[in-house]
Amino acid sequence: MYCTNCGKKLDDSNRYCVYCGAKLDVRSFDTAPDEVYRQNPQQTKPDVPQNNARTNYRSSSVDSGCLIYIIGAIVLVLAVAACFYIDNGGNFPGFNFNIEGSWENDGDVEFGQMVYGSTVVFDGDYCNVVSPSDTYEFYKSGDMYTLECTTMWFGDTLSFDVEVLDNNNIYIYTDSGTVELTRIE
Repeated sequence: MYCTNCGKKLDDSNRYCVYCGAKLDVRSFDTAPDEVYRQNPQQTKPDVPQNNARTNYRSSSVDSGCLIYIIGAIVLVLAVAACFYIDNGGNFPGFNFNIEGSWENDGDVEFGQMVYGSTVVFDGDYCNVVSPSDTYEFYKSGDMYTLECTTMWFGDTLSFDVEVLDNNNIYIYTDSGTVELTRIE
């Protein structure tokens, strides 16, 4: 079959010309265009490019469409990352996280001084996790953080895994369960 618009040879299964994009119909040629015009001189011969260079208009539009989708996806990912960054006070969770400040236990699990509604303070040297004046160390350990508290009452050092959800919410994993703390200062 041949295109009635540009005269290029096409597969019989095509519904559109892959060269010029014209919609093909039942009037598409079954023979080469020159033979059709010799048989039917009243029909107007379409403008057919003289060179044999293959022009595929559809491929460039498909490539442009794919490029637009790729750029759109990249912009979307960057926008989501920016929103996440802003929502977390300018830091991604766990990135250069600083536990210093005042925290409130707003979960159901209580441990030591961390009872529901109480304020837990980390001042850089001391905290009130187990007793009123525990010393502590807080450091990154793999994907989690570790909180080591040395109690004023017993002199024992207790170690807790800490999951940083964002700059304002952390989970402290204890033997009693997970203590949920929210930053208040």
